[in-house]
Amino acid sequence: MKLLTNPKSWQQWIKEEQGRFSDSQHPPPKQYPCYGYMELESWGQQSLRPVYLYQHDLDAMALELLAMAQKM
Repeated sequence: MKLLTNPKSWQQWIKEEQGRFSDSQHPPPKQYPCYGYMELESWGQQSLRPVYLYQHDLDAMALELLAMAQKM
């Protein structure tokens, strides 16, 4: 997982993950900052696709973890 802070950091990350022309093959994030990671898209072709986590995703995960911890 990589912290992406601007379009330049996204371009560098996607090229490191997927190669030279990958920035034209994959959509950039809708907003910055966000976290990005690669997910297997197709077992047959073994292709990857980027997945982005935004602030609201992280907030929701944190709330869910806190709720689970309070139940323990």
